Order: sequence, then C-alpha cells, then structure tokens
Amino acid sequence: EEQLMAERMKDEVSSGVRGASTSMTSARDSYSDDEKKEIIQLECALASTKCRMDLENTVCDVDGDKLFSTDSLAAVARKASLAATKTHQPIGDLKVSSSLALTSRAQFGVPYLQALSAWSGMYLTPWPFCTIGQARTILRNARDSITAAGKAWGRPTNSKIEQIFLHTAEADLEGGLVGGFVIEAERLYKRVLDLLAEDDVSVEGYAATMLKTHCLLGLGKLYLYDAERLSEAEAFARNALDILSSVDPTQRNCIDSQSICFYPWNNSALNKMSHSFHMCMSRQLVAEACIRSSRYDDAKLFLSDAVKDLPGNFDAAFALASFHLRMMFDSDADSCENNDALARTLLLKAAKMDTTRSGPFALLGVWYESQNDEARAKGCYQKALAIDPSHPVAGRGLKRILSLDELQPFCERATKQNSPVNGWAWRCLGQKRSWVDGEDSSAVICFQQALRCRDIQGQGSDSHEMFYLDPKNTSIVPVRESGETWGELANCYRRL
Repeated sequence: EEQLMAERMKDEVSSGVRGASTSMTSARDSYSDDEKKEIIQLECALASTKCRMDLENTVCDVDGDKLFSTDSLAAVARKASLAATKTHQPIGDLKVSSSLALTSRAQFGVPYLQALSAWSGMYLTPWPFCTIGQARTILRNARDSITAAGKAWGRPTNSKIEQIFLHTAEADLEGGLVGGFVIEAERLYKRVLDLLAEDDVSVEGYAATMLKTHCLLGLGKLYLYDAERLSEAEAFARNALDILSSVDPTQRNCIDSQSICFYPWNNSALNKMSHSFHMCMSRQLVAEACIRSSRYDDAKLFLSDAVKDLPGNFDAAFALASFHLRMMFDSDADSCENNDALARTLLLKAAKMDTTRSGPFALLGVWYESQNDEARAKGCYQKALAIDPSHPVAGRGLKRILSLDELQPFCERATKQNSPVNGWAWRCLGQKRSWVDGEDSSAVICFQQALRCRDIQGQGSDSHEMFYLDPKNTSIVPVRESGETWGELANCYRRL
C-alpha cells in the first residue's frame, strides 16, 4: 500500500495537479471507506501471520533434529511485548476509527496471539519483558479482541481453551510480577485446575498434563515463602515433578496431541522445550523448599539436575550459583573447600548468559566483598544497580562500602522506581537527612516509605535475603531491619 501511495504521489506531481505535500494528503484521503477497511484487514492478517512466523522461524535444524534456543524464544517474546504495547499506527497513517481498527485486529486474533507470545509462560519465565501494568493491558486487549471477534464472526466468546490460557497468563503475572495480587493468582490457578478437570473441556492428554503441572508449580511458588505452607509448596512441586517424569514428550501420542503450550502453534520441538522447562522449574522449587528446611544435600542434587534438564536456562544456572554462594556463609551447611571458587565460576557463567539480569552481578559483589576486594565488589554492585536501580542486595552492599553522601545519587535513583524492594534506599535517605543534614521532618517521610517496602517490613519473602547481611561478619546474629527502622523513626519524632 505504501508503494501504491508513492506511485500516486509521483503521478500527481508529474501532472502538475498538486504539490508534493498536497499530493501526500490527497493520496491518503482519496481512499473510500471500503478501501480503508480492506487495507486495515490486510495489515491485521499480515500481523497475525507474522506473530506465528516469528515463533516458527526460531526453529534450528541440528543433525536432523528440530530445536529451539532460549535466546530465540526470548527474542520472540520481546517482539510481541513491544508490538502489543505500542500505539497502533495503520499503514500510511490512514485516518480510520478506533472501532474499525479494533474489530479488524480482533477478527484475525492479533491481540490474542501477541498476548500468548508476550506471556511465553509455557517455555520461558512468564512475561519476561513486561511490567505488571503492561501485562495487564495486553491481557485486557486480548479479552476485548475475543469479544469483538465473537460479534464479527458469530463465534462463541471466550471458549474454555481461551479461558484456560488467559487465566493461566493472568495468574502468572499476579503471582510472579512485582506489584501483583497473590490471592488473585491463587484463585486463578485453582480455577484453571477446575476447568481442566471438567469433562467437556477441549483439552486432554499431554496438553492437559502440561497445564496442570504449570498450575501446580505456580501454587508451589506462592506458598514457598509462607512458613506455615512450606510443606504444601514442596508437595505441589514434587507432584508436578512426578507427573512430568511419567511423560515422554518424544512419544508419538504426545507429538500428535494438542500442543496446548504452543497453541496455536503445533510443534514437537517446542513440546520438548516446554517439558524440559517445567522439569527444571519443579526441581528448583523442590530445592528451594529443601534449603528452607536445611536439607542442603537434597537441594544441591535437585539444582544440579535442573541445570542438566535445561542447560541454557538462566534461572537454573543462577539458582545453582547462588546456592554455592549461600553454602559459603551458612553455618548450618557442611563446609566444602570448593564452594568459594565454584560459586564465583557459576556466577560469572550466569552473568554471561544474560547480561540484562542484575542478580549475578549483585551476588558477585557479595563474593568479592567476602574476599576483602572492595574495588571489584563496588564495581559489581554498581553494575547491578545500573541494570536494576532498586536491587536490594546490591544497594545494601554499596551502603557498606560508600558513605551516605556518596550513596545519595544511587538512593535517589532507586526511590524513583515503582518497586516494593527499594526500602533500603528510602532508609539510607532517611539516615542522611536525620544524621547528616539534621532534617528530621523529611527523614520521617523517608523512614515511613521504607517501612512500606517488602525488603524492610516483609523480610522472609526473598530467597536471597541472607545476602542482605555483611558477608565478612556472618557470625553476627542478624537484627530485623524493620525494628531498626522503627527505632530510627521514633528518634526523629523524639527530637521533633
């Protein structure tokens, strides 16, 4: 269409009817309403096809085997996230009504397909490139498109299979992204399990098995940080692991069955990828439960197997690296001479696997600080905060090295983030205002903000919480930061 418009403009300029700027406007306005509708429908059909082709093009042929790489799948999720969140611009900037654009996109399922790719929860960490606000918007658009498609085609709106996908994707964002509602995530996971158990649902066999294990693992993650429900979390993870171990994704009946996790793409290679991903996640979840109950040998075994299940998975590699770093400092764990060197090697490997993730750099800072190498520790902490300004481990590490005046720019940048774990930054600003500047009235506001943050008030919900402490003084009994912050707030009120 752009090419046709350009040709029209050239014809009009050559005939001397109008100038270049006038011809451009005329070319756009010369389309009738029916022509505009056809152009928009063509664009939406191409967008729908592109969404499918992006995923199919990630397949690589290795010695006759069709394989997917984690990096290529992540690239697809990133493209879909960007496409789903940007403002829609029709070809040639055609002036069309928003209702026409919405209806046309819905007819070809564009928002729904983009939502599935942006979620990618069946073979990647869910919503890898979205904030919670963006993910909610993408899901809302997907649901609206299904409703609009129902009116356009006369199809049943929100079928069971679409409900299952959208409920699962929503549960993942509420339970896994910062700022989500855990209670809502629990309700949605249980709702999906109920839908899968119904007789008339159009999901069965291998597809239903994968969705069931996904929901079991989701519930396990929700319960993991609740001491009273830790045994339930481990039971869910072990149940998922047992189910996955009994299924072979290479079997013919699995390949021919509905490819639910890749719906609407049916690809046996992606079946294997999804199976390996969920095996890896289930082992990690069991290992975390073992760590919290001081069964370190079992945890090491499960984490090592998780890396073998999915060698290119960042989360599995990082979990094993952080485990060995934990063993360096945990007094209840059996000492191992190789933990120091192995922890550093694995953290460096994880950092190279994904340079956009702040976790490995923050924990490398902890490792260097434990070796009394403050220069490298400082560099690692700063690198982590450059990626994630509110990272609670890196922020506390930098506080141990820098003065409050030197730390102030990092704290101010962190407090501008809409994050529930930037309490360390608010507390540091409060200490500077109170101790250095003598401004207790503004310090009160900072301390109050700190007490609203999860890394201060809700300690116990972060698997890396032990790295908040000074790695050179692990023998000191830790004091809850919330208690110290309340004391600092009380002193401000006393002076006022």
